[in-house]
Amino acid sequence: MLFKKKKVNVTLYINFGNDEIKRHDLKSEKGSSVLSVLKSIAEVEYFPNESESGHEGAMVISINGVKSSIDHCWLYYTFDDKDMCWILPGVMPNKFKIEKDIRIGWRCYDYAEEGIVPEYGPLKQKSCATKVRKCPHKF
Repeated sequence: MLFKKKKVNVTLYINFGNDEIKRHDLKSEKGSSVLSVLKSIAEVEYFPNESESGHEGAMVISINGVKSSIDHCWLYYTFDDKDMCWILPGVMPNKFKIEKDIRIGWRCYDYAEEGIVPEYGPLKQKSCATKVRKCPHKF
Protein backbone atom coordinates (compact mmCIF):
# COMPACT_ATOMS: atom_id res chain seq x y z
CA MET A 1 0.00 0.00 0.00
CA LEU A 2 1.45 3.36 -1.02
CA PHE A 3 -0.43 5.50 1.50
CA LYS A 4 -0.69 4.44 5.10
CA LYS A 5 -3.60 5.66 7.17
CA LYS A 6 -2.27 8.36 9.47
CA LYS A 7 -5.52 9.16 11.28
CA VAL A 8 -7.74 6.81 13.23
CA ASN A 9 -11.37 7.19 14.27
CA VAL A 10 -11.86 7.41 18.02
CA THR A 11 -15.15 7.29 19.87
CA LEU A 12 -14.50 8.51 23.39
CA TYR A 13 -17.03 8.22 26.21
CA ILE A 14 -16.64 9.94 29.57
CA ASN A 15 -18.91 8.70 32.35
CA PHE A 16 -18.92 11.26 35.16
CA GLY A 17 -21.39 9.24 37.24
CA ASN A 18 -24.95 10.25 38.13
CA ASP A 19 -26.00 9.14 34.63
CA GLU A 20 -23.92 11.85 32.91
CA ILE A 21 -22.10 10.32 29.95
CA LYS A 22 -20.51 12.45 27.23
CA ARG A 23 -19.65 11.03 23.81
CA HIS A 24 -17.03 12.49 21.48
CA ASP A 25 -16.29 11.31 17.95
CA LEU A 26 -12.91 12.48 16.72
CA LYS A 27 -9.95 11.68 14.53
CA SER A 28 -6.54 11.22 16.09
CA GLU A 29 -3.03 10.62 14.83
CA LYS A 30 -2.11 6.95 14.61
CA GLY A 31 0.20 6.18 17.55
CA SER A 32 -1.40 8.74 19.88
CA SER A 33 -1.88 7.68 23.47
CA VAL A 34 -5.22 7.27 25.21
CA LEU A 35 -4.16 10.12 27.50
CA SER A 36 -3.35 12.52 24.64
CA VAL A 37 -6.74 11.81 23.03
CA LEU A 38 -8.50 12.55 26.33
CA LYS A 39 -6.50 15.77 26.76
CA SER A 40 -7.56 16.90 23.27
CA ILE A 41 -11.23 17.13 24.31
CA ALA A 42 -11.20 17.60 28.10
CA GLU A 43 -9.45 19.44 30.90
CA VAL A 44 -7.31 16.75 32.52
CA GLU A 45 -5.17 16.65 35.65
CA TYR A 46 -2.82 13.72 36.11
CA PHE A 47 0.29 12.52 37.85
CA PRO A 48 2.79 12.22 34.98
CA ASN A 49 4.96 9.40 36.33
CA GLU A 50 5.48 6.76 38.97
CA SER A 51 7.45 9.02 41.32
CA GLU A 52 4.23 10.83 42.23
CA SER A 53 1.65 8.03 42.10
CA GLY A 54 3.53 4.76 42.46
CA HIS A 55 2.30 3.64 39.01
CA GLU A 56 4.28 3.06 35.82
CA GLY A 57 3.02 5.99 33.82
CA ALA A 58 0.44 8.75 34.04
CA MET A 59 -2.50 8.46 36.41
CA VAL A 60 -5.55 10.61 35.66
CA ILE A 61 -6.87 12.30 38.80
CA SER A 62 -9.40 14.75 37.33
CA ILE A 63 -11.46 15.14 34.15
CA ASN A 64 -13.32 18.43 33.64
CA GLY A 65 -13.13 19.16 37.36
CA VAL A 66 -14.41 15.77 38.54
CA LYS A 67 -11.62 14.61 40.83
CA SER A 68 -10.53 11.26 42.22
CA SER A 69 -10.96 10.83 45.95
CA ILE A 70 -10.41 8.25 48.66
CA ASP A 71 -13.20 6.07 47.20
CA HIS A 72 -13.37 7.24 43.55
CA CYS A 73 -10.86 6.92 40.72
CA TRP A 74 -10.78 7.36 36.96
CA LEU A 75 -10.56 4.11 34.97
CA TYR A 76 -10.39 3.73 31.23
CA TYR A 77 -11.62 0.83 29.12
CA THR A 78 -11.23 -0.09 25.47
CA PHE A 79 -13.77 -2.00 23.43
CA ASP A 80 -12.47 -5.32 22.08
CA ASP A 81 -14.19 -5.83 18.73
CA LYS A 82 -13.05 -9.46 18.51
CA ASP A 83 -14.57 -10.55 21.84
CA MET A 84 -17.29 -7.86 21.78
CA CYS A 85 -16.65 -6.61 25.30
CA TRP A 86 -15.17 -3.72 27.25
CA ILE A 87 -11.81 -4.51 28.82
CA LEU A 88 -9.42 -2.82 31.21
CA PRO A 89 -6.15 -2.70 29.22
CA GLY A 90 -3.80 -3.07 32.19
CA VAL A 91 -1.44 -0.26 31.15
CA MET A 92 -1.47 3.39 32.10
CA PRO A 93 -3.19 5.70 29.58
CA ASN A 94 0.01 7.36 28.36
CA LYS A 95 1.45 3.91 27.53
CA PHE A 96 -1.51 2.63 25.46
CA LYS A 97 -0.88 3.64 21.83
CA ILE A 98 -3.81 3.79 19.41
CA GLU A 99 -3.02 2.00 16.14
CA LYS A 100 -6.51 1.49 14.67
CA ASP A 101 -10.07 2.76 14.98
CA ILE A 102 -11.10 2.38 18.61
CA ARG A 103 -13.75 3.01 21.26
CA ILE A 104 -12.45 4.25 24.61
CA GLY A 105 -14.53 4.74 27.75
CA TRP A 106 -13.50 6.68 30.85
CA ARG A 107 -15.47 6.16 34.03
CA CYS A 108 -15.39 7.75 37.46
CA TYR A 109 -15.40 4.48 39.41
CA ASP A 110 -16.82 4.29 42.96
CA TYR A 111 -14.87 1.70 44.98
CA ALA A 112 -17.01 2.22 48.08
CA GLU A 113 -20.25 1.44 46.25
CA GLU A 114 -19.08 -1.15 43.70
CA GLY A 115 -16.09 -2.92 45.28
CA ILE A 116 -12.48 -3.38 44.27
CA VAL A 117 -12.99 -5.22 40.95
CA PRO A 118 -15.11 -3.44 38.30
CA GLU A 119 -18.05 -5.56 37.14
CA TYR A 120 -19.54 -3.01 34.75
CA GLY A 121 -18.08 -1.19 31.80
CA PRO A 122 -17.71 2.54 31.23
CA LEU A 123 -21.33 3.12 30.13
CA LYS A 124 -22.89 2.05 33.44
CA GLN A 125 -26.02 3.98 34.31
CA LYS A 126 -28.87 3.38 36.71
CA SER A 127 -31.18 2.33 33.87
CA CYS A 128 -28.68 0.43 31.69
CA ALA A 129 -25.36 -1.23 32.36
CA THR A 130 -22.79 -2.94 30.19
CA LYS A 131 -20.91 -5.63 32.02
CA VAL A 132 -17.20 -6.20 31.65
CA ARG A 133 -16.84 -9.67 30.18
CA LYS A 134 -14.52 -12.00 31.99
CA CYS A 135 -11.96 -12.07 29.18
CA PRO A 136 -8.66 -13.86 29.83
CA HIS A 137 -6.85 -10.68 28.75
CA LYS A 138 -8.96 -8.37 30.91
CA PHE A 139 -6.12 -7.17 33.17
